[in-house]
Amino acid sequence: METTVLHSSRLVSKSDVVVQNYRPGVAEKLGVDYASLCLVNPDIIVLSISGFGPTGPYADLRVYDQVVQAMSGVTTIMSDGAGQPAMFHNLIVDKVTSLNAAQAVTAALLAKSQGKGGQNIQLSMMDAAMHFLFPDAYWNKVWPDIAPIATEWREIAQRSTYDASDGRVSISATDARQMWGLLEVTGLTEHRSDSFGKMRAAALEKIRAVLKTMTKQDIFDICQRHGVPCGMFQTLDEALSDPQVRHCGTVEEHVHPEGGRYRASRPPAQFARTPSCVQGPAPLMGVDNAEVLKELGLSTAEVEGLRKEGVI
Repeated sequence: METTVLHSSRLVSKSDVVVQNYRPGVAEKLGVDYASLCLVNPDIIVLSISGFGPTGPYADLRVYDQVVQAMSGVTTIMSDGAGQPAMFHNLIVDKVTSLNAAQAVTAALLAKSQGKGGQNIQLSMMDAAMHFLFPDAYWNKVWPDIAPIATEWREIAQRSTYDASDGRVSISATDARQMWGLLEVTGLTEHRSDSFGKMRAAALEKIRAVLKTMTKQDIFDICQRHGVPCGMFQTLDEALSDPQVRHCGTVEEHVHPEGGRYRASRPPAQFARTPSCVQGPAPLMGVDNAEVLKELGLSTAEVEGLRKEGVI
């Protein structure tokens, strides 16, 4: 155990950042909390991720993505027309928390480069989820002293959804010019006026009826020609084969040493001077142990000793 602690200290002494997501109190018991690591490396940056934060009535609760979806209000904004809450069918809270973690560490590294030293960062999944939902999902909760607006964001999203003969499209005609275009698309130009509200009120149901007779591809193509923002509801296979996705190389194919061929999305931010890419699959567990430990000065014999002891 003492040998393991020694090697861990060596690793911490050469590290810039430590990230841990134990439940509150566990890191302290293991001696990998910020206060302990600072004794080894005063400039260390420690990011601690938890479900609900280090203190409070929920601090010790076990948490997964779906739990925080339910607690934060994600399931409410995903509710159906009858108001029945529903899960977002994706690990959205895990991903939003990860994005906040990356941003927080980047900011801490920038502060450190400016001579402000290392620091402790606390990040909870609950905070990340609610930060993501504000302000639009909490449409009528932002201004507590102002009467609620009748239309919730969910209703606005539903109003932009139109049925086609073979699926659905989303059309966001949000001003008079775009509404003119939508009237051109549907051949209902007799309703054209200078008032967006009057045009929408007079023609909306007729627009829906016309669009139901058209395919979603035809609606998409015609809307583009008339400058009307429109997107087709696509299946996962349709999105993968979408011409824009293929043109941009948004999804790449690689080979995993054990799993075979797999797809991965490329980094969305494309850097002009320092391009990024998917370099390959994530390393298998422990595959880099020897390399990392030798960087710390351990000999091959010491690494093998750790392996025999079950440390690595």
